Amino acid sequence: MKLKLLSIILLAVTSLSLNAQTKLWGTSYSGGATGQGTIFSADADGTNLHTVYNFINATGAMPVGRICQASNGSLYGCTELGGYGDSCVSFRYDISTVLS
Repeated sequence: MKLKLLSIILLAVTSLSLNAQTKLWGTSYSGGATGQGTIFSADADGTNLHTVYNFINATGAMPVGRICQASNGSLYGCTELGGYGDSCVSFRYDISTVLS
């Protein structure tokens, strides 16, 4: 699988499981199924890399800046496009949808 990435931002988080396995989370500004960016995850050693979300302009596209993990376990970030007047969107991604 070939990904076209202009920028990658990674965040290491620990999943809430019995094994407490560390995951790397990141976003790409472009690429993915729509060409408008992705959220991806990988194991701490860089293996098991896969896209977990493809951004689309209607709900926010081209993520910028850092993502962060809140105490509720969700990832938060911002996009350059989408929303009212195509100005930007703040997003939340529930990582439990991937970990379960």
